[in-house]
Amino acid sequence: MDANGLASTAAAPVVCDIQAAAVVHATPEQLVALRRNPGLVLPMAALRNADDQAVIGLAAVISALRQANLTNEQCTEWGVVAAPRFLGRIALTAALRRFAAEGAWGVSPHIVPHQ
Repeated sequence: MDANGLASTAAAPVVCDIQAAAVVHATPEQLVALRRNPGLVLPMAALRNADDQAVIGLAAVISALRQANLTNEQCTEWGVVAAPRFLGRIALTAALRRFAAEGAWGVSPHIVPHQ
């Protein structure tokens, strides 16, 4: 509060520590395997429509947790920083081709939230 009793507009500093980090590279064959089993128990269809980079990003987070011996409970207030490049371009290219050939019925409505 300032002298007039008003709330201060000054931004409070944000302090973050890096607890774990990982990098994952995957060939197309390895990506298929990660999509089926990213290292967590997930429903089989959970990653079916996910972008390739999202699948690899999830694998990196899982790898970082394991390398640092962290449990899920220790990470409840975590944030994840990622830097994907060309996110969704491969899937969007295929969807646009299907749309041109088949119309709206040829493209899944899930492409937007998953890509």
